Amino acid sequence: MASLNLRDALFASIEASKPLKKESQRQFFCIQQLEQFVGLLGPGWHVKPFGSAANSFLTRGGDLDVTCFHESVQDQDTSRAAHELQHKLLPLLSCHPRFKIVEEIWTARVPIVKLMFDETMEVDLSCHNPQALQNTYLLKAYAELDEQVRNLVLAAKLWAKSEGVSGAPGGHLSSYSLTLMALYFLQVEVGMPCLNTAAFSSKGSAPEVDNISWACGVNLVDLVTRFFAFFAGAEGGFQWGREVISVRKGRRLATNGLDFAMLPGRLTSRLHIEDPFLLARNLNCVLSLENEQLLRVKLGQAASTMYCGGIPNAFVPDAAESLASDTDVDASTTISTTVSAKSFSDLGPHASESPDSRFGALAKPWYQAAVRPADGRSEDSYWKSGGVSSALWGCSLQNPPAVATHNRLLEDMHALLHGAPQCLAPLPEDLPLPSFELRFEL
Repeated sequence: MASLNLRDALFASIEASKPLKKESQRQFFCIQQLEQFVGLLGPGWHVKPFGSAANSFLTRGGDLDVTCFHESVQDQDTSRAAHELQHKLLPLLSCHPRFKIVEEIWTARVPIVKLMFDETMEVDLSCHNPQALQNTYLLKAYAELDEQVRNLVLAAKLWAKSEGVSGAPGGHLSSYSLTLMALYFLQVEVGMPCLNTAAFSSKGSAPEVDNISWACGVNLVDLVTRFFAFFAGAEGGFQWGREVISVRKGRRLATNGLDFAMLPGRLTSRLHIEDPFLLARNLNCVLSLENEQLLRVKLGQAASTMYCGGIPNAFVPDAAESLASDTDVDASTTISTTVSAKSFSDLGPHASESPDSRFGALAKPWYQAAVRPADGRSEDSYWKSGGVSSALWGCSLQNPPAVATHNRLLEDMHALLHGAPQCLAPLPEDLPLPSFELRFEL
């Protein structure tokens, strides 16, 4: 019974970690906006997301990593990337109403401009970063081998976040490193095939990789339990300080082997994680000694708890259920004008209300548009709250009346939206009865 409870808790946690629909929509529009202004630089410029946002391991509340590049640039060039960001992209970003420049990091291995999109989503923008795309395609290929790959990676990430042992800025392992740990475990303990890193480039993967198939055959409870036991130092488990986590090789090898001749600090008694593409990069570089010891303690605690049939705190159902859901209202992103069928053709009372009284929940600079059809024409009433950084067009029908009236109103809305600016893109929408709603966001 305990095992069943643990299974349910794991799947509930993973399900609750999925990005909200509004987060996915926001990412879509952010990338769309970036593509539009990067396209102003001329032919050959592109924008692509990388990391968790593109490799199938994204969790709720995650930020967005994006790189822009010119198709003629094949290699990573730090100085060129910094120059392009500073002199070509920043001038465009600084005048874009939906982006706010938060921080500029020029001394990092990969120069980054940290942005805020619509005051709600963090975006890390880099330039000419092909290696990040290689990594993304590699991890995505592993995620697509079997659903248990994604489940284990997400479980590991959720656990690490809950226990406070993840996050490079705080001296912990990055989410990327934790993902590699899970993949390495699957390779050496469960038999997941090792994908040839040479088959991946910034443009995608080779057919030889695309044709590989594999079925895990191990249930999630056993996978997660064995994962913790392996890295906690169980008999036959990971040799901390003497073994390298290498997804590139996919087998257990000692730190003093020729395969890791380029790996910095490989002979020290530390946790060693090889970057699959940058062989001279040991991903333990961000991990402090104190936090490394904490990680080992937490791994041991999780292994002991699960072996005894318990549920680690990270997977307790109540914690998962407390997370926000897609039905929650975020005033800054989802408020639309609600118009009853009776008052649909007369918004006079609404128009007389001030922005503060009608849309008091709008604390951010949004532009609210209420729409009514009149004599076959669209007539707009606008409320302004703060500066104009985004537009939200909405019309909804609550408690639809007779079919004929319903169809007429739908025709009115169709006519309105047909005449709306071409830059308005439709949001994916659910159509629950008895209410009908269309939302459009610039």
